[in-house]
Amino acid sequence: MSHADDEDLAPYELDQPAPGGSKSGSGSTFRPAPGRSGGSSEKLPPRAPIERDEPPRAGKSTFRPAEAASGSSKPKRRPTTDEDTGPSFEPVKSRKNRDDFDDDDAKFSAGGGPSLLERVLFGKVGTKQLALFYRQFGQYLSAGMDVGQSLRGLQKHFSGRALGPVIARMTDAVKSGRTLAEAFEREPQAFDRLAVNMIRAAEARGAVPEILSELAQVAEFRARTVRNVASAAIYPIIVLTMATICLLVIAVFVGPLFNGILSDMIPESKRGDLWLPTKLLFRFNSLMMALGPLMPVFLLIGTVIGIWAAYKTEAGRAILDEIYWYVPVFGKIQKNIDLSRMARMLGALLEAGVSTPDALSLTAGVVRLKPYERALEDAAVATRDGDEIGPVFTKSGRFPFEVVGLIETGEATGNLPKSLARMADDFEEQATVMIKSLSTLLQPIITIVLGLIVGFIAIAFVGLIAAVFTSLASGI
Repeated sequence: MSHADDEDLAPYELDQPAPGGSKSGSGSTFRPAPGRSGGSSEKLPPRAPIERDEPPRAGKSTFRPAEAASGSSKPKRRPTTDEDTGPSFEPVKSRKNRDDFDDDDAKFSAGGGPSLLERVLFGKVGTKQLALFYRQFGQYLSAGMDVGQSLRGLQKHFSGRALGPVIARMTDAVKSGRTLAEAFEREPQAFDRLAVNMIRAAEARGAVPEILSELAQVAEFRARTVRNVASAAIYPIIVLTMATICLLVIAVFVGPLFNGILSDMIPESKRGDLWLPTKLLFRFNSLMMALGPLMPVFLLIGTVIGIWAAYKTEAGRAILDEIYWYVPVFGKIQKNIDLSRMARMLGALLEAGVSTPDALSLTAGVVRLKPYERALEDAAVATRDGDEIGPVFTKSGRFPFEVVGLIETGEATGNLPKSLARMADDFEEQATVMIKSLSTLLQPIITIVLGLIVGFIAIAFVGLIAAVFTSLASGI
């Protein structure tokens, strides 16, 4: 920010001292300072009263000075235009699709990002680091520190971590006159485009500490989700790994022995009388001996790589997400996670003053499931033409009735951001409970599956022994 910009700002002071040992995270409130010289503050000319053109709608309300009471009626509702969108800022789309950089911005953006040495020494910027960074950054700004001082303090705190060099480059960018959003944009491997756009909108509205607090909540929820999923997956992964090793040992050592005994002791003409598990195990062992015992491992790895490569394509992701949508338990968990992300991001963007169409378009970039992404993009187009969010969500058929009901209520009362924040908390709690219950649900399923496999092998061997004794008894 230039010196001229500083002169235009009214001085502010804290209602209470900066938190040195008091409550952290509560955030200090600001009020205008009475004056710089200690005398009486200069009175400002009275402002014209303000009235709304239409009922309050989050992110889309427009204001005009009140006219003389001439009986003129309010204008009818019209489609949203760029002039009605609140703070003027251009949302950052995908970096690959941005052709509107000027030469200076292109050079500035190309120069950022962690170097190869940084990635080797410090690794990737983790979600926990981002959550702590957002939280402390917001607290510093709420306590009255400027952006440069806050970044320097954070640089010392994150020294030796992956975020340390990132903050150092951000500090240099702010010193050189860049905005905080531009400093964020320079580090795409640490901050996604949603964080960049939220900071940009917050700078236009003067609400950076509040938006940083919202970003911290999102990062903390993401970190908790990853931790809960990892905790729930430890037991299944260990059990399945041991089961796979046991099956490989059976295929390599026991399978050839089983088929050798059956081929030597039982003639081919009488193999039709064998028990069904014995026949199936004999054919399975024959297939393993022909293809090699490691072939199933290669097939499994190839399948995983193929699915991953297909998911990277637009068509493959649409198909796989549509299938995953109907998967029991796991699909429901992902739906709740996406609804929580959507509600929190959409509410934070609307609260920051982003227009409804732009907020919906940006929120489409944080959900994981393609059906939700398409529904949000369609809603962005529809609201740009003047429609409400609730009817568009209802028409998509992808959102639960409680989501549509809360959004319609929030639009009618003008408290859509608060309604979305409450909805985000509800779905976050549901997702957390389901993830914690996942391990409890998987344990009996894995036990049953392993029991069936062991029982199948045991019955096949009993059938082999019975067939051998029958052959010996008949004199063959």
